[in-house]
Amino acid sequence: MFKIKDLSMIVAVYNSELYIEKCVDSMLELKDINLEIVLVNDGSKDNVLEILKKYRDNPKVLIYTQENKGVGSTRNKGVELSSGKYIYFADGDDYINPENFSKVFKIMKEFDLDFIMADALEVDELGKVIKKRKKHSDILNLGITSGKNMFRKLIEKKSIAVEVWSNIYKREFLEKNNLVFKKYFYDDHFFTQQIYYYAKKVMYSNESFYNYVRRDNSITTSLNLDMNRRRIDSVKNLIKDLIEFNKEYKLVSKEWNFLPISNYYNYIFFLKQNRDQSTEKNIDFKNLMFKDKLKYMRIIIWR
Repeated sequence: MFKIKDLSMIVAVYNSELYIEKCVDSMLELKDINLEIVLVNDGSKDNVLEILKKYRDNPKVLIYTQENKGVGSTRNKGVELSSGKYIYFADGDDYINPENFSKVFKIMKEFDLDFIMADALEVDELGKVIKKRKKHSDILNLGITSGKNMFRKLIEKKSIAVEVWSNIYKREFLEKNNLVFKKYFYDDHFFTQQIYYYAKKVMYSNESFYNYVRRDNSITTSLNLDMNRRRIDSVKNLIKDLIEFNKEYKLVSKEWNFLPISNYYNYIFFLKQNRDQSTEKNIDFKNLMFKDKLKYMRIIIWR
């Protein structure tokens, strides 16, 4: 009889030939979890598929290849292919800390949470720690709380984490609230706003269970001017979605508008990188009053 897995680890794979083995092998070290690893290759142009062949006979690993559609679509496909009661998203050029991950997952199951947030290390390509995420003792003291309450506390401390690999999610929670990823850059920002709004039971662990590898050619660090126009369009669409979501649920406070406003700064940054002649990059947006920021932002984004 087919047995549903406890955990589905969904890995977005794109041109990760130098790193994918370390990623997958770190997950296979989780001996105490009934898991599946779903590797979704998003039209990679390197030799990563050849490397993945070593895992094709492993019953814990599922490999799927699609034409390039972006990381949001890749994650959605991974969820569609998976069966686990709980879901975790990772990138193919990073890797987990198995011991700490097991600790966090045990807490997730014990308290039947909608999601649990944990810490990560930023490391270089040799594994040397560059930065440890600050331990949120005040957030830790919240214990089990609502997503809305945790969101407010994180915004107060200016420490909101939008990376989806910061959390382990309950599948039922995602499906009940129709939570999927958008098809643009920085899709995790909108996803983050939604999960904190809908979640009833969340918790924070200060275990560093993920290793984010800092490299110069990643989507978050590259300043390739050829991509900036796509990024500008993506950020505009993201801000529209965030504003519409807040409008629908009457979320007018500063904390719920933190992500749209912070992404407007990204928008201005990309305009400048693209040497765009738009006048909005010259506006002193930072020193506008909160309500004026919202008003101005709506005018610019929808024009």
